Amino acid sequence: MIEKLTHFDSRGQAVMVDVTAKAETDRTAIAKGRIRVSAATMQAILEGTAKKGDVLGVARVAGIMAVKRTSELIPMCHPLMLGRCSVDFNVFEDAGEIEAVCTASLKGQTGVEMEALTGVSVALLTIYDMCKAIDKRMEITGIHLAKKTACSSTTRSTRRSAAMIDHCGREIDYLRISITDRCNLRCIYCMPEAGVCTMAHEEVLSYEEIARITRLMAGLGIRHIRITGGEPLARMGCLDLIGKIHAVDGIETISMTTNGLMLRGRMEQAKAMGLTALNISLDTADPQTYRTMTRGGDVCAVLETIDQALACGLKVKINAVPVRGYNDEQLTDLAAMARTRPISVRFIELMPVGCGANLEPVSTGEVEKKIEAAFGPLLPDDSLHGYGPARYVRPEGFMGSIGFISPMSHEFCGACNRVRLTADGYLKLCLNHTAGLDLRAMMRGGADDATIEAAIRDSIEHKPVRHGFLEDIGDREVRRMNEIGG
Repeated sequence: MIEKLTHFDSRGQAVMVDVTAKAETDRTAIAKGRIRVSAATMQAILEGTAKKGDVLGVARVAGIMAVKRTSELIPMCHPLMLGRCSVDFNVFEDAGEIEAVCTASLKGQTGVEMEALTGVSVALLTIYDMCKAIDKRMEITGIHLAKKTACSSTTRSTRRSAAMIDHCGREIDYLRISITDRCNLRCIYCMPEAGVCTMAHEEVLSYEEIARITRLMAGLGIRHIRITGGEPLARMGCLDLIGKIHAVDGIETISMTTNGLMLRGRMEQAKAMGLTALNISLDTADPQTYRTMTRGGDVCAVLETIDQALACGLKVKINAVPVRGYNDEQLTDLAAMARTRPISVRFIELMPVGCGANLEPVSTGEVEKKIEAAFGPLLPDDSLHGYGPARYVRPEGFMGSIGFISPMSHEFCGACNRVRLTADGYLKLCLNHTAGLDLRAMMRGGADDATIEAAIRDSIEHKPVRHGFLEDIGDREVRRMNEIGG
């Protein structure tokens, strides 16, 4: 039996819920929905030939406008001062479906789920309106609230006050965790063709030790985790570790860098464990060049992994390293993957670390010119893609984005927010410096949590100012990327 109707007063008149007594909290809602379209409609959308113009571009704007005006459309919704709203699309061409994903967030006294649901609904209706001349039998389906979170401002402010700040004033909130130095490929800039002597089992941190470090560092201000290797899935139980990390209070995102070959068929499990995003290493879409650069890999399997990741709703980025004489003439083909997929294709300048020191890099400037010549002006894309140093652009008509990470030509050390944990337990402060802290020795030596936390804080305080790749530095890193963590 309903004891009290919250949207009616004592006289039976409809009223809005009084939220004035509620505490302000950080609130986020994500809503999703799909529209089924014919093959002709899908082709018009992807090729930009619909008579009314850029269908997904207009639908994105319409959805965002609807989010901001929800209270005008739904009588009992409060007018809100939104902090962020976005609308993105996942295209499943073979299934003839387009998924709209709307995210709305604010710091306030009431939730934003209705705003997210309104944004998805209007975005899908806009697609219908712009394509109805082609097909009036389109079907909108599955509109639902996918996620709703609320975090008290007190909790967040407490954690932020404990943030790790180094001597340059940089806040360190991002930890890359390498869980193995082993890999099923032998990429030319990462590992010798003959392979390497791998770490002994007892040298590598256990998953319990990694979970302990994650818990301690979350308490110190780490919010974002990336699992790396080697190839992280080459270590048994990798997805179980993600589950352990997902359970740590304070961790907001968990992503993984992988070549994708060992993740096929396990995507739903990975997402259920708490994985939020994938960075898939893919230097070329050409099968022969891929075999050459990886010394035996199958690019078709990687492309299948990408499609599976998108189908289950994971955020996907492609990491490509341009190398002169190998893939430098195939970069536009790789960039074109973002034309019809909601992915970010990122080009990372080759760094002179390990095997990469013997190869010739291709600068970001050169890559940009190639892509602009192929696809036209590269428009700035300032939407939130992640928590790293990439700069993003979006050519006209692209569903996804193109990113550039330029450690050599456009150094970003002044904004660095990350540290690394190697597979053997060394907290590494900078990719090109050996400076850091042996956490494995501390844990196995019996150090308590307070001692380890204090040591981590002191180590972070002395994070190197710059990577110094092109300078003569006294503690230059000599290990390969598979040993450091890619």
